[in-house]
Amino acid sequence: MKNLMENKILQKTLLWGVLLASAAMIVAALFYATNFRFFSTLSDSLLTKYINSLASDEWKAEYFSSATKDATLSGYSDFTKTFNSCNNWLLYTGLIGVVFFAVLCIFGNKYRKKYYLSNLIVGVGLNALMVVLTIVTIVYNIRVFALFSDNKHTLEFLKENFDIQNDYPLSLSYCYGALAIQIVALVAYGLNIAYTVLKFITSKVNNESYNEKIGDVEEVTE
Repeated sequence: MKNLMENKILQKTLLWGVLLASAAMIVAALFYATNFRFFSTLSDSLLTKYINSLASDEWKAEYFSSATKDATLSGYSDFTKTFNSCNNWLLYTGLIGVVFFAVLCIFGNKYRKKYYLSNLIVGVGLNALMVVLTIVTIVYNIRVFALFSDNKHTLEFLKENFDIQNDYPLSLSYCYGALAIQIVALVAYGLNIAYTVLKFITSKVNNESYNEKIGDVEEVTE
């Protein structure tokens, strides 16, 4: 265990994992930056006008037979709000993680042979916060998937009438891709918490052993 905790390659690799995981979260946010997302940020009046213009009787018979235009608009509005919230949380979480990586480097968590209480507090605190933020993004991601299923007819309708002209259309693949990144990020942050705690304990034990040896030497000298 002692040799493992003093392994500089492992120490740097785990901390670089924080940066890579955070950068990956930013990439995951790009999965949501579709033309559909940009369209969904239009004002409610324009959005209402667009959906109502599309939801004609001809299309309504095929896609919206079980819901009115108002209900369709409400469900679509919930989806787009959650969609954009997920995008924003992924982006902010990734950016915060990059900042936290810099803070960890400043405190010496990447290279310090001996961990002090400050290293423990910073290492555990910041990574624990990243775990919480990542879990929030996972909840939003699952919510997007659920709302996509609930509003499948509306979204299929919009895909056929709007996304057909886009280079980056709406797809559920972003949910799966983002989830994979989120899980890897959770593992990276979790490993850093475990390593920080074990490193601090090892450092403390080594320091106590060193003090005992010094004490024994002084007794012999006297």
